[in-house]
Amino acid sequence: HHHQHHPSQSRDVHSGAELRFDRMELSWLALFPGRPSRQDWKRVDSAARIARAGLQYGSVCHLLYEDRSRLTLEPSFLRGAWDGSEAQLGPLLRRIQAGSKVSGACWEAPDASGQLSDSLRRVLTGFEMMLDFRESGGIILGDHGSSASSSAPQKKLPPALCVIGGVRDVSQREQEALEELSEELKVRRYSVSLGPQPELTSKCMKVAGIMNSNASFCNAILRCVAQEALPTLSCPLLPWRPHLHLIIKIPASASMADFFARPYSSTILVDAFVNSYGTYKNTLLSFHSSRGEALTLVPQGRFLAEVDGNEFLEEKLRSKKSGVSMEDLFREHRARTGLRVLIADESRPTLSQQPIPTANTEAAVAVVFCTRSEEEQVLGACNAAGVQLFGRAAVGGVESGLAYVNK
Repeated sequence: HHHQHHPSQSRDVHSGAELRFDRMELSWLALFPGRPSRQDWKRVDSAARIARAGLQYGSVCHLLYEDRSRLTLEPSFLRGAWDGSEAQLGPLLRRIQAGSKVSGACWEAPDASGQLSDSLRRVLTGFEMMLDFRESGGIILGDHGSSASSSAPQKKLPPALCVIGGVRDVSQREQEALEELSEELKVRRYSVSLGPQPELTSKCMKVAGIMNSNASFCNAILRCVAQEALPTLSCPLLPWRPHLHLIIKIPASASMADFFARPYSSTILVDAFVNSYGTYKNTLLSFHSSRGEALTLVPQGRFLAEVDGNEFLEEKLRSKKSGVSMEDLFREHRARTGLRVLIADESRPTLSQQPIPTANTEAAVAVVFCTRSEEEQVLGACNAAGVQLFGRAAVGGVESGLAYVNK
């Protein structure tokens, strides 16, 4: 299944006479806690977010547990056997592990040797390239040559296995085993980073997925391959950042209650507020429906388990306001700090990290996640509220989730 062709994933597009290689075929290996062979399942909430993040962008996902059990999921598992929710994944995993046939899923029990290198070898065999995601790797996002260069890559890259720590860092022992195996199997290995801020695994995967939906990711990896020195520490964590207001435009047909009842709407809370070690304090999250319902939330707890997030949203529904326009939301925010608006548009390149020299760096940034048909309405609200449209960029979507990292 390593080389299974996903039409959405690796299209060679003829434009005029030139052949374009926009996307890489990516598979994911998350090194995950827990020992399912002893019915010790850990962090099913995280497994659900990780699986969804990879599968929705057409990638095969492997979860390798501490007892060397391995779960392999194909993109067809999502929307087929699985609705994407944590509630459904827990029982499904137990069935798959017990030997039930579930379409798009495959379980490999630990073998007698229990050797880490044997388990990793089985995943790595067949790949020519491995991308090792860690904060200290070469930065592939932003003004370091990836996002800015969304022009067509000049060369097709082979399918790559992306290795990432799931809920935990990859251990020294795992790093060494991967290093030895990549030499033994002649797999080219590159350490890559999305920046110094430790973000949740699923969010990093979504950022890679969205970069790979245009040429940004491929161009960044081509730079690694060409061995241009990618900066590693030239991108220190900022001591502060402007206030961020995330606005989710609820699809026109749905009420806020309908939207919150969907299986994984509470993931938006995690994406908006949570990082690996805590929460982002200077962030607001608003939901706005076409019926004029509005609800604005501040970070309160981490709500990693879906059931906790869903309960929190249900409880907050009571305090939603009615008769609120998008213009009202912009005005209210502009009055406090000034405001610039970014529209999330998955067809655009990902964000650059270049500072905008003339920008008022104190001004808050509002990011509006809406459907293409609602963009005109958002632009109208910007004009009416007297706020500046800052641009459009691929930073995720209402359905696919928020896909950006904090610098």
